[in-house]
Amino acid sequence: MTRTPDPAALAPHVEPSWLDAFVLALRVHGVPGTLIGDALAEVESHCAEAGEPAAEAFGDPVAYAQSLELAPDESLESEIRWGGVWSGLQLVALFAVPAAVRGLVRGEPVNVTGGMLLTVVLMLGIVAVLGARSTWAMRTVVERPGLASIMLGASLTSVVLPSVLWRTVVVSLPVLPVLVVAVLLLVVGTTRSVRTLGAPDDIVGPSDPRSVRLRLPFSAFLMPLGTIVLAIIAALTA
Repeated sequence: MTRTPDPAALAPHVEPSWLDAFVLALRVHGVPGTLIGDALAEVESHCAEAGEPAAEAFGDPVAYAQSLELAPDESLESEIRWGGVWSGLQLVALFAVPAAVRGLVRGEPVNVTGGMLLTVVLMLGIVAVLGARSTWAMRTVVERPGLASIMLGASLTSVVLPSVLWRTVVVSLPVLPVLVVAVLLLVVGTTRSVRTLGAPDDIVGPSDPRSVRLRLPFSAFLMPLGTIVLAIIAALTA
């Protein structure tokens, strides 16, 4: 089966932005690729014959995807659920890497405060919630981005505040092992997130043997980019 990075290869008469949102909405509901391909074929057929944009013919892509009520695939739901775990690993690295970089520049060990330990506990709680409710979380991101942004901000605030307010050092760790482990967590979390968010396998049309690979959501790279920025700030201000 030949792969192509362009969704327009399967639905060339559908606006790419509408198509990506439609496919992503079905993906986060765990719909298998064959059913997504059938749904895309119907949209493409209408747009090609009527010459009407998908947004006018079918309305909001997320709402239309929901209206189809396509049956989910349990294996895809499991893959999405693990996506929450990989995001959790990125979140841990987001705080650990800058702390290790600061210690490396200063020539000091990583001093773990009570606030940092509480932050780790809170992050593990977030990981557990995302692992158990990752399908719901991804649906919220797609269907209610405003609420998802508020929840993300609240989560980040809850894990940052303890580190800022509780600075009593409880243990000192060697900086290089901490840095290596944190970078590994970031690499593993990002790699797996990329695979989960951006690799919709076997989305095929009924008369087209080609598969479609959804454009990779930028969200998969937010954590690593944030980690890099914070690490640079830590190095410059150490």
